[in-house]
Formats: sequence, C-alpha cells, structure tokens
Amino acid sequence: MVDIEINLDKTETIVVRSSKKKSVTVEPLKFGPNKQTLKLLDLSTCTRYLGVWIRADEKNKTVLKMIGSDIEAVCGVIRKKHITEKQVIYIFNSVLSPAIEFRSQLTHIPNSWARRWTSKISATVKKKAKLSVDFLTSAMHHSSLYNLFKIDDIQAKSKITDLLVRLNSNDIAGMATKIRLANLQTQR
Repeated sequence: MVDIEINLDKTETIVVRSSKKKSVTVEPLKFGPNKQTLKLLDLSTCTRYLGVWIRADEKNKTVLKMIGSDIEAVCGVIRKKHITEKQVIYIFNSVLSPAIEFRSQLTHIPNSWARRWTSKISATVKKKAKLSVDFLTSAMHHSSLYNLFKIDDIQAKSKITDLLVRLNSNDIAGMATKIRLANLQTQR
C-alpha cells in the first residue's frame, strides 16, 4: 500500500464474538507509524460498512427500525400526493422494495414485522385506489391484479438468490458457503 492515507479518526474496530460471553477483554488495535489506537465499538453500537449496517452483538433492531422508518416516510409522502394506485404500486415495487432488500442483506426480517409493514403498504394502496378496507389483501398481491410485492417475498427472493449465487461461485465466498453447508449437514 503506497501513498494511501487512512483517516484514523473515522476508522472503527468492531469485534464480533461467536461466544455468548460478554466479559471477554479485547486488546485495542494500534495502527500506523505512530501506533495510534483505533476506536473500538461497544456491542450495541451500529456501524456502516460498505453501505450495510452491522452490530457486534448481531442484533438487528437498528436495521429493522431503519426499514420501518423508510416505509413510514414513503407511506406518509404518498398519502399527501395526488397519484393513482398504479403509481403507488410502482413506487413500492420499484423504489421501496429494492431499498428494503438492500437494507436487509445481513438481517432477517421477522414474519411479524414483515406482515405489519406489508399491511401498512397495502392499506396505503387501498386508500389511493378508493377500495374498501374489507377488500381482500390477497387480491392486492395477486400477479394478475395489482401485483403488490409482499415484504416476506422480497426477503425470500433476495436470500435465495444470494444463496444460489454463492453456491454457483468458485471464489472464496462460494467455497465458504459450501463448507458451511457441509458442516450443517454433518451436525444433524
């Protein structure tokens, strides 16, 4: 590494522990010619790495709150706009859906959260379409009618696609995935 300067004020260290012990002491990392100590994040602090939010304790509440606030913001803006239900569905399927998929790359969205968010989005579409509150939500998601994506489906497609790409890859990520799968199979 020639002529590369690293801003040590912005550099953070995160320690992800595989054990459940929280009393493990970690030696701080020192970097550079001056042996400057890098900032060590505590377990509950989130940090962004390559656009993805991670925490040392592997809890995903922060990411779930971000997704929820994105959905709230989009629904709030859409409620005030004079647009058709087709435009609303386009915004959800083509703008919000990829954003949710991106934010949840390292996070599993629990079914209860996904259902709650999907129903909020469906209610917004129903209101714009001037449909009854009792209108079947399943019709909103039917491919021949409105074709509104469900958050469960977005997550499933994303995770399955990622797994297939890794399984068909010959790089380090592909080999690691195959090893992990083999270990899981031998544990049972």
